[in-house]
Amino acid sequence: MNSANLLQRERKTLFFLSMFIGLLFISRSLDNDIWFLLSHGRYVVQYGWPTTDPLSMHEGLDFVMQQWLSAVIFWESYVLGGESGPIAVVYVVSTAIICAYYRLLRLIAQGNRNIAVAVTALVMIFVCPLFMVTRPQIFSLLIFILTVYLLEKSTQHISWQRYLAFFLLSVLLINLHAAMWPLMAILVVPYLIEKIVRLDKKNCFLHQIETGWRAYALLLCLILCAGFLNPYGIDAMTYTSHSYGVKLINTMVTEMHPVTFDNILGKIAFALMGFLIILFTKEKFSLHLVLISLGMMILALSANRSLGLFMTLGLIPVAYYFRHWQGMPEADTKNIKVNKRFCVIMMILILATYGYGLYQSKASLLHSLEQVPLLIKATIFFITLLTAIIELRYGRIKRVRSLPIRLLILGTVILTMTSLTSLLKSTKPEDPIAKQAVEYILANDSRPDIVIWTGYAPGDYAEFRRLRPYIDPRAEVFLEVNNHQKDILQEYYDLMSAAISYQEFLSRYDFDYLLTEKGDLLYTYLKEDPNYELVLEYEGKSFGQDSGVRLYKPITK
Repeated sequence: MNSANLLQRERKTLFFLSMFIGLLFISRSLDNDIWFLLSHGRYVVQYGWPTTDPLSMHEGLDFVMQQWLSAVIFWESYVLGGESGPIAVVYVVSTAIICAYYRLLRLIAQGNRNIAVAVTALVMIFVCPLFMVTRPQIFSLLIFILTVYLLEKSTQHISWQRYLAFFLLSVLLINLHAAMWPLMAILVVPYLIEKIVRLDKKNCFLHQIETGWRAYALLLCLILCAGFLNPYGIDAMTYTSHSYGVKLINTMVTEMHPVTFDNILGKIAFALMGFLIILFTKEKFSLHLVLISLGMMILALSANRSLGLFMTLGLIPVAYYFRHWQGMPEADTKNIKVNKRFCVIMMILILATYGYGLYQSKASLLHSLEQVPLLIKATIFFITLLTAIIELRYGRIKRVRSLPIRLLILGTVILTMTSLTSLLKSTKPEDPIAKQAVEYILANDSRPDIVIWTGYAPGDYAEFRRLRPYIDPRAEVFLEVNNHQKDILQEYYDLMSAAISYQEFLSRYDFDYLLTEKGDLLYTYLKEDPNYELVLEYEGKSFGQDSGVRLYKPITK
């Protein structure tokens, strides 16, 4: 292979790899929900599928473990790799999501690889740091992208192999993340509508669906039948209907709040929605693409947690609009004169800046590098070395005759890549705020089934350590409509809002310990209550914010 072809292949490879830049920005901290997921997975592996809640202090609460398969995957990865195991799962699934999304956009863009790579890279820079976390949503997002990809491949005909693929994806989704399972069937509806409602005859939309409506009806039936293949049957399939849209959950849970302009994420979301609407007015699209995009907008406007769906599935019309884009033309640099003195000065300044920044963050950088497996380190090293050799031998840098300048350029590139670690959140992952208090209890009390008060957020880590808390982040589990026993979530809300006195609340339960966090009503009141002893107090961080914990124990016990 001659040097020109080798250089061209190198550039195409580097452009393709740019899709995966988003992986650099994935947080290496465990999401708060991971602790109850690990507890779920551990329980299923040890005892099978529960029908009553096995974690909290409350007895006999009817329970559907709607994320059981995701929980098992996370638990097994935790057994193999400790806290790095679930994070490794996130990286693997995120890579699969990027590949699947690229294939979908390439199909939407009618084979245009350039725009597929460019849009994938841009979208994933936002999606990876915000939504690629240790939650079941990563599995459901991958399945939704694959579902739309298969639907796009089946606009002319649905083969039996694709029917089978849809069936298997439905089985996986109902077991990985049952709460999101209905959306898989909903994604089929825009294709059915385009087939039945011929708005293209009014010159409003394009019509690209040749598959008959009976094929889509059969597909919906298959997805529905596959949904029954889960341990909880119809209860898992209808989990969304009685667990989401609840006013109390929407008030208490931040991710269920609607999108607003109050934060940068909301501003980005509204800007993207406005951009899409402008595109819809400038060119005709297939009706099903417009419906999918508008549907994702509605989901995103209703809850923050759905922004990931909008930023992926909602933006696929962008690839179609720019389907004729062929990339930036290369500039002719043959006659450009290089000011060597200026280059030397600028590269020395860049080296000094990067060097100082790396020196200041050397502790976090070294800790970050310690977390990377040796095989990955070696692979990155050899790829970097190979790229440098190819560029030095065949690339533009070969035209620079001065060896010092060439070395400065190479050093600048290496330090630029290394400095990206400052964007990787390479500091030590944040421990759960409840960790020190839980360890104190376990070290000083050997009784089984210790019952403790915790607020909403710290409860799942206590459960992971086999304590039995009052409540945890699984909000829907504590609704009476689901557990058929008591509306515990409402009771907790009443306590936190002082709708009931804390003395009345505590008289209903027999707590061994009370683990309170700054901001909780009990955090302050119990310090002045003579019936409770403060046994531990410390400061820490909760969701990146300064907080504190006070651990109390009833004196009467």
